[in-house]
Amino acid sequence: MPDTADWCVPATFTRGGFSHERKFHVPAPDGGTYTGIAQVYHCLDGTFRPLPAEDPGDAEALGYLAVRPLEPVLPHGLVLVNCPDGDNLEVDTDQLRPVPKPVDDLRVLRLHAAILAALPYIQTPHVRATLTRAVEETGGRAG
Repeated sequence: MPDTADWCVPATFTRGGFSHERKFHVPAPDGGTYTGIAQVYHCLDGTFRPLPAEDPGDAEALGYLAVRPLEPVLPHGLVLVNCPDGDNLEVDTDQLRPVPKPVDDLRVLRLHAAILAALPYIQTPHVRATLTRAVEETGGRAG
C-alpha cells in the first residue's frame, strides 16, 4: 500500500510492537473486530490529522485507518478494502469515508485570508444586519 490513501475507515489504535507502529482495531460487519498493525502515518485522529509519532503508552486513540477500496460494492452492503498491513477486509460501505484533502489552491487560501482580515469589520452590527438580510433574501445562494 502506498504511503497515502484517499479513503479511511473508523478504527481504534493502541501501541504497536515498535514506536513507529500502531495496532488498529476496525469493526467487522459480523460484530467482531479486525486487528492488525500499521505504520503510524496510516493512522489518523478524529479530525483526519496524522496521529502523533510519539509512543502512546497504554492510551487508546479513536480515529481512522487509511485504506484502499479494492472492489465495487459487494453483496449485503459490504466493500473489500486493502489495509496498510496487506490484509484485505470486508467493511460496511457506510464505514468507508474519503479522507479530506487539505486546501492547497492558492486562490482559496487567498480568499480565506481576505475573509479573516475582514472579520473585525463584518462583526459590526450594521454589516451583520446587512449580511443577514442578504442571506434571507437569497436563500443563502450566491448566484
